[in-house]
Amino acid sequence: MAIHDRILLLGAVIWAAVGKALGFTPEGIINEIRRKARYTDEDFRRVDSDPLIDPAATMKRLREVLNEAEQFVTRMPTDKAGLLFLQDGEIVQPDPDRLEEYQTHPGKNRGHWPTSREMSAAMFERYNK
Repeated sequence: MAIHDRILLLGAVIWAAVGKALGFTPEGIINEIRRKARYTDEDFRRVDSDPLIDPAATMKRLREVLNEAEQFVTRMPTDKAGLLFLQDGEIVQPDPDRLEEYQTHPGKNRGHWPTSREMSAAMFERYNK
């Protein structure tokens, strides 16, 4: 399984983040990302990467991911805001129509992220290059 197959979808990350960032809403975080994500070709050229980053494709994909996240958060019940969802011990973006099938983990200040072998392996794979 490739590392990108193990990364949590942005909607679930944003949904859980509001539990640690009081006063924010999932929709507000998405709108703030849209507002601040204004990068030029020159900004991308300053990033040392191999292969080079395609600015148009990257920004197009960011817009798609934000739209997907927005579709997810608008389907979620507000009383579940700030929760991270787990299925069989794995962190997932839940199906809003079947929330009773998941375990939850609430965010809290000075709290911790639940661990899993897959999460640790993905982090080591990504950062130990």
